[in-house]
Order: sequence, then structure tokens, then C-alpha cells
Amino acid sequence: MLSQPKSSLALSYDLAVTNTTVDEEPPIEAVLQGYLELLKTLYTNGLRIFALFTLPQLRGYINTYNNGVGGTLKELKGCHHDVREQAFDTAPAF
Repeated sequence: MLSQPKSSLALSYDLAVTNTTVDEEPPIEAVLQGYLELLKTLYTNGLRIFALFTLPQLRGYINTYNNGVGGTLKELKGCHHDVREQAFDTAPAF
């Protein structure tokens, strides 16, 4: 049985933005790298289908994150050809 990490996605985000103030841009690259590492862990444990959501354009740096989401999924698929991936654009819902 796999041990369950407590709130893995939240933990990766917290590690990336702990020293970031509200007025600073968050370290998007660190967040995306954290997501990629979590996706690799999920892959290692048997998951093969991944879906990530973009964020609505609330701040200027969100575009960088949204572009990075697709790149993160492509990087994962480049390493593991049996992965099925999809990035869902949330903008139409807002």
C-alpha cells in the first residue's frame, strides 16, 4: 500500500512561494517544476492519464503559468510515451 503524502499539491505550492509577498510575482518556474516532480511520482505509482487546469487571467503572470502547464505535460509525455495528458483552459468559465 502506498503511503499518502499530506496535501502534495498544496505542499509543492507552499514550498515554492513561502518567501513571496502579495506584491511579488510567484516563482512560476519553481511551481511548475514542483508539479512535474509530483506528476513523475504519480507516474511511478501507476498513473498514466493526467489533466491539469489553467488559471483565469487575474494577474499578468498567470499567462506564464498557463503556458508552463502545457509545457510541463509535454515534458512528462516526452519522458513517458504511454502518458495521456490534457491541459484544460478555464478562461471560458470566467
